[in-house]
Amino acid sequence: MRNEARRDLLKVWLYAVATVVLGAALTPWAYNVGKALAEVTTDKQTNGLVEMVAQWCRQAGVPWFFKVSWSFAAVVLCVPLVGWLTVGGGGVRRPAPWWVRLPGGGRNVDGGQELDLRKSDYRDALKGALVTVTLVIVLGAALVQAGAFGWRGPDLATMGGLLRLLSWALGLAVVQEVVFRGFALGIFLRATAAVPAILLAGLLYALVGLLIPPASMTVVDPEGTRAGFELLSTQVKRLTDPWIVASVLMPWWAFGTVLGFARWRTRSLWLPIGLHAGWVLGNSMFLTMVVPLNQPDPIARVLVGGSLQDGLIPLVAMMLAGIVLHFMTPAPELDHGAD
Repeated sequence: MRNEARRDLLKVWLYAVATVVLGAALTPWAYNVGKALAEVTTDKQTNGLVEMVAQWCRQAGVPWFFKVSWSFAAVVLCVPLVGWLTVGGGGVRRPAPWWVRLPGGGRNVDGGQELDLRKSDYRDALKGALVTVTLVIVLGAALVQAGAFGWRGPDLATMGGLLRLLSWALGLAVVQEVVFRGFALGIFLRATAAVPAILLAGLLYALVGLLIPPASMTVVDPEGTRAGFELLSTQVKRLTDPWIVASVLMPWWAFGTVLGFARWRTRSLWLPIGLHAGWVLGNSMFLTMVVPLNQPDPIARVLVGGSLQDGLIPLVAMMLAGIVLHFMTPAPELDHGAD
């Protein structure tokens, strides 16, 4: 591995840490602003976009604002990251900087690949969403039949919020795919061979994802300046629990690896964006229509968690999704040669 590429790998990991820390710091500010917007717009006529955001803020808890703050931090910190990555050793600017071929440009030292935005279009995103929504339906139905979840059915409020949920799923998928499969995986592919690059990028995604708190988590004072760090410290402690690593981190890693594999096979972000958005939308809709049932057996809790993304059974489902993608996408054409 070239020294330059090794330094880039370290910069990406530092960037990931910085986004989580900045997201935690911004969480109480985002919470206060969001709740103020919700209060100001209550019983008032506003435009559709403002009302949709206000409705989100009205219903959301602190973890949702943590996720929004992290997304904002990830986008903002991309700017100094790009400037940092385009400068080589001794301050000498590299020829043909990778960001000219955004997102995730750069060649693998073993003959890797660059993203080619002409290789696919929005139809790949629709195919990806279809794959993950189908996976949610099959997996969810199986787990309801197995007694892991209790069915309560959809309600009018859930169906009425479908457009807001779709917008949230798509926005989250775009931000995370640009960050993890665009920037991070593009840099990893330039530094090493495809398999370790995809696995490393998947692990990075899983660790960051595990640090973002679930919607059910609460804090003593959501308006306090340390609210975000209180959530973050709780999540960091979870990494020391081997059961959490097995039932939460591993499925997240598998999902990130599948998304990275889709980006590598298609040389585009369209398919991973569709896969990601379909999964977020399907899982969110599923959780509004079921009730997780208490699993007294610790082995059962490892097999199935509180959502379709937690547990060893979802891990197997993710691996099967990767096999499906292998057969539905053509083998990538490698760009031989060095930068």
